[in-house]
Amino acid sequence: MMNKQIISDKQIGGHKGTTKAPRAKPKQLERQEQKEVIKWAKWQKYGNYKVSDLLHHSPNGGKRDAREGKHFKEMGTLAGFPDLILFVPRSEYHGLFIEMKQKGGKASDVSESQNAIAARLAEQGYKFVVCFGANHAIDEIKKYLFGGA
Repeated sequence: MMNKQIISDKQIGGHKGTTKAPRAKPKQLERQEQKEVIKWAKWQKYGNYKVSDLLHHSPNGGKRDAREGKHFKEMGTLAGFPDLILFVPRSEYHGLFIEMKQKGGKASDVSESQNAIAARLAEQGYKFVVCFGANHAIDEIKKYLFGGA
């Protein structure tokens, strides 16, 4: 008879009745994908810089209490603002904005507020892309910087 190892509720995040680890939530997966983009950007050269020197994360997402959310709104935070901003003008664009989604996601994962911001950015001469996973985002950045936007 084989000896089965029992995994406690504490080890699997409190999920009872299963021995599998809980699946990561979409936001957690997006976060991991974005971290991979930043890892790549820290060694990728662009002119006299590393791409990470020209790439910024807008910390709009995440859980906040009502008071902190109010402060963020008062400071100018916009709902739906993209995750990454590459502040390099190329071709006819002033810069590249990237909305990260988990790998395997779909266009319907983009919210109404994200679509509204995308339209405003395009009106102002910025390129906006939705990227499904780190490889997609890295490919878009490479295409923007090195292969013509």
